[in-house]
Amino acid sequence: MSTLIVKHEDEFSLDIIAAVLANYRVPAGKPGTGGKWKRVYSHYSMVDPRTTTPGGSVTLAHKPGNVSELAVAYERKLAQGAQYTETTGIRFEWSGKLCIPTAWEIESSVVSHGKAPDGISGKKSARIRDNTLSMKTPDGVHDYAAPAPSTINWLLFDAVPRFEGKRIEPVRFTLIDHGDKVKPGITLSYRKSVKVLIGKTELELQTYEMKGRGILPTVFWMDERGLLLFVVSGMEAYCLKEVS
Repeated sequence: MSTLIVKHEDEFSLDIIAAVLANYRVPAGKPGTGGKWKRVYSHYSMVDPRTTTPGGSVTLAHKPGNVSELAVAYERKLAQGAQYTETTGIRFEWSGKLCIPTAWEIESSVVSHGKAPDGISGKKSARIRDNTLSMKTPDGVHDYAAPAPSTINWLLFDAVPRFEGKRIEPVRFTLIDHGDKVKPGITLSYRKSVKVLIGKTELELQTYEMKGRGILPTVFWMDERGLLLFVVSGMEAYCLKEVS
């Protein structure tokens, strides 16, 4: 009899979202890798692993071209009814191993009781050239070392399905977390194949793992169609909700 894999010694297995998966329905659809697509993920902050209510969401919309575009809308509930919203527009190229960003814009805001507190909302824009990230903010332009290749965390939601569940040689890169935090020396690699019971359906999922200094290990869970179903890191998780 198959059961949900629960191994506490296994970093960031799906046990932290077991309550969510008990009634989870895998979305219908195709991965649409490289073409035009949209995916919506529910975001869970697993302070209480029994919770089944998402604390936010992220919507990713891909537009192909010589230089592809990824539009990201990230929302997260905060304490006392406040809400954080972050939208990111990324232009990038597929290198064969990673989605490499060339330029992007970020706009973020916090709304509490219908108002945005002073000094919290803001806009940023960035580009990468010659291993240097240049970030333009309201207080000026700042340059950061970003050894190539580099990618943004949201672009991994596009990159991992392109591996098609196959084993890959470990990819070493600089992670630009949420588009503005530079973390070099990160590695993405194939992890293993795992059989998991989701609701009443057993699925064989392929997993990839990201590790490195300054981040929590992150595991990407992909089904046989190439859809990225879950992304689990520390006490937070993203679960695929819609595909179009």
